[in-house]
Amino acid sequence: MFVALGGATAITSPDGATWTQHALPSSHGWTAPTSNGTVLCALSNSNAAVTSPDGSNWTQHTLPSSGFWGRPVWNGTLFCALSTASNKAITSPDGETWTQYTLPASGSGGHSWSDLVWNGSVFCPLSYLSTNAITSPDGATWTLHTLPAIEAWLGKLIWNGSIFCAVGYSSNVAVTSLDGATWAQHTLPASGLWDNLAWSGSVFCSLGDVSGSLRAISSTTGTTWTQTNLSPLFGTWDSIVGGGALFCAIRLTNAITSPDGVSWAQHTVPVSIEPREIAWSGSTFCAIQSATDLAVTSPDGATWTQRTLPTSEVWSPLVWVSLSPIAPFWQNFRRCVEI
Repeated sequence: MFVALGGATAITSPDGATWTQHALPSSHGWTAPTSNGTVLCALSNSNAAVTSPDGSNWTQHTLPSSGFWGRPVWNGTLFCALSTASNKAITSPDGETWTQYTLPASGSGGHSWSDLVWNGSVFCPLSYLSTNAITSPDGATWTLHTLPAIEAWLGKLIWNGSIFCAVGYSSNVAVTSLDGATWAQHTLPASGLWDNLAWSGSVFCSLGDVSGSLRAISSTTGTTWTQTNLSPLFGTWDSIVGGGALFCAIRLTNAITSPDGVSWAQHTVPVSIEPREIAWSGSTFCAIQSATDLAVTSPDGATWTQRTLPTSEVWSPLVWVSLSPIAPFWQNFRRCVEI
């Protein structure tokens, strides 16, 4: 189901067309929820966590301390999350009881740690505007590693099944790693405002503004990149998702799709929208506009239908989650197929 949280409200939908509103125990800014196959778990920008077995009924729990917590990640055994611009990590086996640990470094800058990712062996995030990367096999014991460059890692860190990859914002730098410990630096075709990254199953792709025009960069390996000029489109496209074998992105009344990150088609969205995330269910793309009741859906990224949410809130990023047992790999392979 599609899920987003905002204030004291959760909304869910099986298809992006029909939405149901549910009450949360308290009002906060929330992360997107994560599923462990049995329950959904989301964290607040304070010391609250919530869990739900069905997306409808939510229970609140207390975290060890307050923080601007990132989205929890499930590794098959426990949830783990990091706090923005701090040296705090927390873990929980069930989303209810949490234990806090100290990281070997603090996230730096207003955006602190990048997305936390699990690759099947270790958790890993990158630190904003620093050379710090950290890894942990269990969320409790963390090791500090050195990146080859200081960059604003605003885009998503992705594990594609073989390598970690990230691109620097307002730079021409990408980094890759097989294990989160040893990193290699690579040169992008242009310095751009790369604030997103997606994996389609075969290709990495990022969108960014370069000298006033929209560009796409793509790579099968994360090491060698190809640039495509999408002018006359321009601006910051915050979200791109790899849905099936298709990349899709939305900004205002424009949607663009590509099978490979190189060849792109432009489409019309019936309402102006700038989503934080586009979610893919396996059959439907869906996006919502925060602080409004606007939503749009598409089966193919080309034909879009406007939908209405039950209420307006400052929504968390929209995600597609499953409450049937799933392999933990897919929870963190996400940026590729969620979001």
